[in-house]
Amino acid sequence: MYQTLLELKNKRAQLIEQGKQLITEKKFDEHKQLLEGAVADVNAQIDAVEKQMAEEGRFSDLDGHLKGLHDQLQ
Repeated sequence: MYQTLLELKNKRAQLIEQGKQLITEKKFDEHKQLLEGAVADVNAQIDAVEKQMAEEGRFSDLDGHLKGLHDQLQ
């Protein structure tokens, strides 16, 4: 699960770099499409994975990070 999260965050970082390039090239419509499309989709996937991980750690006394993440999301 954590590997999936890392992959999604890496994908998002790549998309953000693409966005910077589009802004530099003054391609504002394409930039808007990128943010509202691909970036928004990846953000939703990241949120889903983080919520899943938080729920998995909700009652686990062994994993303080996930329990803390769950508490933050509440």
